[in-house]
Amino acid sequence: MLVSVICIMLPSLVFASFAAPPVEETVSECTEIFNHENGKFHEQFDLLNPYQQFSMYTMCNLSCVYGRLAIRARNNLSSVSGMVAGMKKELDPAIVQQSEQMARFMNYQWQAREKEPPGEQEITKLGTMLKKRWADMITSLAANNIEEAVEYCPGKGQDSIRKMFQSLSEKTRNEIGKNMKNIRLLKFDKDTAYYLPIQVTVGTRNPPLVVYKNMYGYGWTLYSFPLWDKNGKPIPVEW
Repeated sequence: MLVSVICIMLPSLVFASFAAPPVEETVSECTEIFNHENGKFHEQFDLLNPYQQFSMYTMCNLSCVYGRLAIRARNNLSSVSGMVAGMKKELDPAIVQQSEQMARFMNYQWQAREKEPPGEQEITKLGTMLKKRWADMITSLAANNIEEAVEYCPGKGQDSIRKMFQSLSEKTRNEIGKNMKNIRLLKFDKDTAYYLPIQVTVGTRNPPLVVYKNMYGYGWTLYSFPLWDKNGKPIPVEW
């Protein structure tokens, strides 16, 4: 269990020699504990001892991890924040300090990895993943399944994008789904991918921009969702 990495450490540990596991493993473990209905979550959380609870809470709140958690997992994290704050006062200060230092160092390693320029193979693999994610979201929108479509957007932007989808008529949502099914790469930076929709129906409208950003370390999220106004002008919406 990953919490053991945090809880069982020697005072002489040299951080520079420690290799943080892939962030996906941490996200998976946080999801396993926190992404449950309220009652089930507390059952799982109560199985951990106080040190493990504190360490797990600390790890799941790291920026590289938190941004990839489902809303329910984030809500469960918030629900135990007061308990963990009180628990922290009762734990061995030396172990608490070590846990926090280790967590910060792992977060630093994840961020440093993300700054490395991607190779051609990585860009191709990433492009395949982002195009599928886009197609899945558009398919949900075309089927007027707004909640499912919203799940493809980052947590802090979900309310805005939900209102935007809800403001569209069923016919318009269906047309967008049919006309913007695929995207093509325009430009790729280290943490930002710019795409243009491949329009099935080509008219006078300029194709709007689709932007994905890697904001949390290995966590690519839709950053800008494009829509057209009633006059056919592109409206890139960012949050």
